Amino acid sequence: MFYVQRDAQGLLIRVEAAAYAEATETLPADNNEIQAWFANAAMENSLKQLKQSDLDMIRVLEDLIDVLTTKGVLSITDLP
Repeated sequence: MFYVQRDAQGLLIRVEAAAYAEATETLPADNNEIQAWFANAAMENSLKQLKQSDLDMIRVLEDLIDVLTTKGVLSITDLP
């Protein structure tokens, strides 16, 4: 059972497993809205992790290019 809060249009704006003061109703775990809420949250989390890994990879590439240009193995003009 999940405690939910809805906005003026009836859309879920908060879902919690524990009761909280602003909760307006409860919904079972197999409810379509609850399933969609958590699927969306999982997707957002995956996108955040992907974005972070992209930023990490950019840092690695910057360091690699810097080392290669410093050692004369690669010239910055060699890059597109």
